[in-house]
Amino acid sequence: MAIDRDYEDLRGDGRIVLFLREGKKPKYHVRLKVPNALGYTFVSTKTSDRNEAVRLVMNLYDELYH
Repeated sequence: MAIDRDYEDLRGDGRIVLFLREGKKPKYHVRLKVPNALGYTFVSTKTSDRNEAVRLVMNLYDELYH
């Protein structure tokens, strides 16, 4: 069973990439790249609502950046 992912780069620079994991209960996940940090941070937003996921992701990025 292959996992189909629909990627969306929110900032256009690859720092915040939102994707929807398919399955019985599809949820949005995010890959964050914070400057001066090693590697990426992968987080589940635990929601299937795109607008809510974007809001959560932007808040999380600001929190990690500062």
